Amino acid sequence: MTSLEFLLSEPPPSDPPPNGSRNICYNYVSEDGTLLFQVVRVPATAKRERFFFQQQPDGQGGWKRKLDPKSGKMKLTMEGARLVPYHLDRLVAAKQQANGHPPKVFICEGEKDADRVAEGGFLASTNPRGAGNWRAEYNQYFAGFEVVILPDNDKTGRDHAQHVAANVLSVAASVRILTFRDLPEKGDVSDWIDRGGTPAALTTLVEQTPLWAPPDNQPREIVYVAGGELPHVIDDAEAALIKCDAEIFEHNTQPTYLGREAPPANQIVANPRRLPFAYGADHLADQWTRFVDFQKYDAHSRKWVSINCPDYVAQAYLQRRGRRHLKPLRGVISTPTLRADGSILDTPGYDTETKCFP
Repeated sequence: MTSLEFLLSEPPPSDPPPNGSRNICYNYVSEDGTLLFQVVRVPATAKRERFFFQQQPDGQGGWKRKLDPKSGKMKLTMEGARLVPYHLDRLVAAKQQANGHPPKVFICEGEKDADRVAEGGFLASTNPRGAGNWRAEYNQYFAGFEVVILPDNDKTGRDHAQHVAANVLSVAASVRILTFRDLPEKGDVSDWIDRGGTPAALTTLVEQTPLWAPPDNQPREIVYVAGGELPHVIDDAEAALIKCDAEIFEHNTQPTYLGREAPPANQIVANPRRLPFAYGADHLADQWTRFVDFQKYDAHSRKWVSINCPDYVAQAYLQRRGRRHLKPLRGVISTPTLRADGSILDTPGYDTETKCFP
């Protein structure tokens, strides 16, 4: 399923679905189970293929709508909606009940597959809007999980699985991509279940699947560490980190990343705030080592060899107040809101005009 299958419109009333079929609604909820939005699957008819649309509550028992200037009609809108992974409340509950052991979650390609896997007694999730639409902000919800990705059997599905794995790798306890054999083109885990796949068989397949590692054809940026070249090493390392890690900012004269406010113990917060946190030297060195291949010349082997980010590089960089080239971050704000020019800011991600992060 791809984002092209999502249409922000209702099914035509003159084109009813076949007898016995109906729309299927998939609820996306907050940490405490509050409905945030729905994905609605509309079955195919003799006149058209199936399609999907999304709708969010308006707080008055209906669905939020907005005037479409082209048609002059009120249409469903996802403006201002908080997008989260499917079954977020179950993810939160599983983490709270883990007792120090990493819970396992299956990330599927679509809500139908996630529900089918959940019927087998597993924790399962997916992202809204289909393959190719995983957002970096979803990663935090899978921190500490053993992640198993179940892609559809096509190029889109395989590419999506690689993208999701690369995203969650830095926060998950482990990552696997499980491929089902003998599935037809575009087949998925639901097809595998329909062919007799059982929860026990799925568990066995997971145990037989090796841990995922980034492909060798995606090398980290190389920075050469040489004596007497510290300023140039820092310049190169900063440029590499900015290129590889989009969410590093300058906030209150400190290199900063965005994280979620930790809720009180044994409590569920419906919408935990996203806050800026300053990097310490150790954390910065860890991030640099994830994204940058620092290399130092080894006189014995006469080769450049990979090393961890030197502590002194991170420490010296933190002292470069006023001389860093990071995106400035004024703060984290709620949306929708108005910019100074009167335009509406309602999209996620860093806003270059306000220098804020919705």
